[in-house]
Amino acid sequence: IDVSAYIFGYTFINNFFIYSHKRSKDLLLLVPFLIFISKTLLSGGRLDIIKILIAYVVMAYIQQKRKVGWDKVISHKYMRLGFVGLIAGIPTFYYSLFLSGRSTTRTVFESISTYLGGSIQHFNQYIQNPIGVAEVFGDE
Repeated sequence: IDVSAYIFGYTFINNFFIYSHKRSKDLLLLVPFLIFISKTLLSGGRLDIIKILIAYVVMAYIQQKRKVGWDKVISHKYMRLGFVGLIAGIPTFYYSLFLSGRSTTRTVFESISTYLGGSIQHFNQYIQNPIGVAEVFGDE
């Protein structure tokens, strides 16, 4: 399901946004993405949804640049669309926690900063308390 969500998402972006083929049957290309979202939420995770959405944005940018040329400037509608997506996505990300059956006492911004800064925090923990040399490869 994961790979098909990426492939069908690429096809949807290419058909619908880049070449403006506004056919209703192209909306069926979003079915693997919707299944991917439900699978991810049912498994209790949300980070994979953020990853695929960022991948879709990068795919759309590259496809648009490929269409108009790399030396041309893309209009500001993509910036506005990204800003609106960010403003709508932050509360959606936070409230999807409750859809996965978990609860939290953290605020929206604490939750977002935990996800965005988690890798830095874990790297800092690794630097402060490095794991010793293991006798068996892969053992911690």
